[in-house]
Amino acid sequence: MTSAICSFKESYPSWLIDTRRTACDEIFDNNPRITPLDDNDPDVEKYIAHYEEIHNSGWNGIHFADAYRIDLEQQLNSDPNKVAKYGIAKIKSTGIKPEIFISDQEKSWHSQVWDIFQSPSPYWVLNAGFKEDYPLKNYPFWQEVADLFNERFKGRIHLVQTGEAHPEHFHAPLKGVLNLVGKTDKRQFIRLVYNSHGTIGPMSYQHHLAAALELPHVTVLGGREGPRWEMYNVGTMLDTVGMLRCCKGTGCWLSGKIEKDGKDGRCKDLVDYEGQQVPRCMSLITPEEIVNSIEKYYLGGELKMPDSAKSVDVSKAIIVEPIDDKKSPVIEHTALPIDKKLVSYLDKLQAGAKVLLNFGHGLGDVVLFYPAVQELRKRYPDIIIDLKLSEGLNRVFGDQHFEDNAYDFIFDIQYWMSEGSGLMKVEKCCKDEIGIPCSDYIKNVPDYLPKYPKPIVAVHFQNSSNPAVGCDYSIAKLIWNEIIAVGLIPIEVHYEHNRHNAVNTKFDFISSDIRDCKPDVQNLIGIIRNSYAFIGVVSGPFHIASSCAADRTLYLEKDYTLENYCRNPLIKKISIRKGEYIRGSVSDFLTELIEKQNYKILRSK
Repeated sequence: MTSAICSFKESYPSWLIDTRRTACDEIFDNNPRITPLDDNDPDVEKYIAHYEEIHNSGWNGIHFADAYRIDLEQQLNSDPNKVAKYGIAKIKSTGIKPEIFISDQEKSWHSQVWDIFQSPSPYWVLNAGFKEDYPLKNYPFWQEVADLFNERFKGRIHLVQTGEAHPEHFHAPLKGVLNLVGKTDKRQFIRLVYNSHGTIGPMSYQHHLAAALELPHVTVLGGREGPRWEMYNVGTMLDTVGMLRCCKGTGCWLSGKIEKDGKDGRCKDLVDYEGQQVPRCMSLITPEEIVNSIEKYYLGGELKMPDSAKSVDVSKAIIVEPIDDKKSPVIEHTALPIDKKLVSYLDKLQAGAKVLLNFGHGLGDVVLFYPAVQELRKRYPDIIIDLKLSEGLNRVFGDQHFEDNAYDFIFDIQYWMSEGSGLMKVEKCCKDEIGIPCSDYIKNVPDYLPKYPKPIVAVHFQNSSNPAVGCDYSIAKLIWNEIIAVGLIPIEVHYEHNRHNAVNTKFDFISSDIRDCKPDVQNLIGIIRNSYAFIGVVSGPFHIASSCAADRTLYLEKDYTLENYCRNPLIKKISIRKGEYIRGSVSDFLTELIEKQNYKILRSK
């Protein structure tokens, strides 16, 4: 779809286009061809893009990307009124390459593989799953691919298994990979691929994303889909079209199951593999062929094979000896042998040794476990003991030393369930894994958490009396989502006084507000004064904020300038006039406030 938008905008540069009504709007982040439009604006025309050319793809050679462009062109020309208004539409193709835009800020961040696994080594992103609606896309030999990949590249390159945690998505965990299944949101996955050497998997999202980022990709089609429909210049597609009678000339396009309408979409040509029936077309594509295709990118010079001195043996169960090469970081999540306790290793370390504890569990477990880490640090004051947590928790509980990458030991804390033992989980961990007494300090869960400022951002999009000065729907939604994106919680403080204009109804994306509360000015002042920030148009709540929270106030300027109401230089402003709002302005305002806060991590206590 992104290439069709590119063609559309290049053909009609004066037209404003907004596509953010999709299942993955994050694809369009930073896209300069997109302009936020108001759904309620009568001048905005709406189209639903289709790709009906898929039904002709076996013989006409049309690419998936061109199908959207052709459909948009046909829709523009199907209405005589629009033809009379705009003339015959002709959207010239700018190519089939999809477009993804990575901001400079995103480019400056470490990859998620580094953040979670502390790995500086290159990696390939592997999608080894399939969705419930198309089980025929499943390639049954991914574990063999992973084994051969690790044998061939000897730890110099890693495989990162990915996939969405969804009840209709199936991602069997593989051995010998770094597992990020269910651990990336849509934008994180884009960045994960951006920082990779390439992608591997069936015909799915990762294939098109790699093409957009001009990265190598090895995609397994079998005989289900015709390769011309989705082939890009930078990738390798492994298909068997033309090799079997069921996919002669083009793919069979079967789903692999009985459809809702009763149509039998199951494969008709199955072979036996270790007791299971697999499509013959998939069985003809061997793991060796897949790994050979990956290796060719290094042999051909498109990719550079990393120095073997930086290799990591991902087969090790535990690292129990100091690392000789201090420049070679230890990155593997490792587990303690069941008959060993953590202290049995810590007791042997010399002063200054560095230890990393991997604790990949949820928030509740972290809150209970952290006092045990504090006790360990008291017991071993001369050893640096860092804690690595799931993404999002390290800012509060973890340590900020990961760039050091010179740990002598890395341990993976399992934190087993304790049901039936009569012990708390943290007691069982102290007894069975760490090897220290579980003190009352640990059991009682002390109040050790930092005193953070309140995360609420008070927002006011609509003047209580005059609808004309309110914020347009599309811009208001962008602002709301930008607040959420930086990690804060927006709440609409629309004050419904006795002269409230009923036209100002709540926007449908607002999930928290005070509209149903009694209009109490004291409460309104309390919310704004105690909020992290205030963002709003001119109205009563803005004037309250300008009085009690000027240094945390952002004025949404439309018909009336800020200078009409307040001259306080601490108050910031942005324009929300049509066509003037700059995407990311609110994020920048809040990020600057966040950077001014003196957050203290628990390590300093």
